[in-house]
Amino acid sequence: MDTSETYYRMCYEAFPEDREQGMVLKTQDQLQEMIFCTEGTYDKLPTKVFAFSDYWEENGIPIMFNSLHQLWLAFVMKGNNKTWDGESWR
Repeated sequence: MDTSETYYRMCYEAFPEDREQGMVLKTQDQLQEMIFCTEGTYDKLPTKVFAFSDYWEENGIPIMFNSLHQLWLAFVMKGNNKTWDGESWR
């Protein structure tokens, strides 16, 4: 589990509704579930795993991401048309 200050800030800004409940950090399982369960089934699981891999292969992994948690969160937020600039989601 990534407990770095960067990951905390990323989650804090990405999920403001969770702040009130005291649940700021997301586990990798929770992040993957956000992607894999969007249609309510797992029938597209291989497609989504390849999409994750292909996205980073095509765009490169920014050096600012230091963990798979950060990469998965960036991929989740990409679906919301947001990117992390090192300080906040834009």
